[in-house]
Amino acid sequence: MNNSRKVPLKTVSQENVITRFFENKNLGDLIEDQDGKYSFIFDDSISIELSLDNKQIHMECLLCDLPLKVMTKDRLLSDLAKNCVIDMKSTLITFYIDVQKKTIHTYKNLVLSKTTDELFEMELGNFIDFSENYKRLAEKIIRMGELSTVPIEFRLEQ
Repeated sequence: MNNSRKVPLKTVSQENVITRFFENKNLGDLIEDQDGKYSFIFDDSISIELSLDNKQIHMECLLCDLPLKVMTKDRLLSDLAKNCVIDMKSTLITFYIDVQKKTIHTYKNLVLSKTTDELFEMELGNFIDFSENYKRLAEKIIRMGELSTVPIEFRLEQ
């Protein structure tokens, strides 16, 4: 990240639920960028961005770059969409495509006024699990799509 800095947690307002949570759980340093977004790496494999405004906490995770090969891109978007529709019964996490960066992300928001530290911990954990599973799925689809000319449908491993 350009223009990013480590946030010394003790100097950030205690009203900030994100920094308060990381400080209370001793989860280490957050990185804050110039736009006020926080990021951290989970298990050396997944990057989570957190931000908040007056009403919501926003969680985002980069899943993958959009493949260049059209068939692989179509397969990736199709399989992610099918899996997401199935999983929408149990989660309110969505996907979005950043057309400028040509990337796919997971996204979730929480209503700030209804979010306790316990709820934030649970939702962040669920978001990380969901994002890790879909990142693995996306990597598998891309890898197989680059190797194969036969359409294959992929599903999350249970």
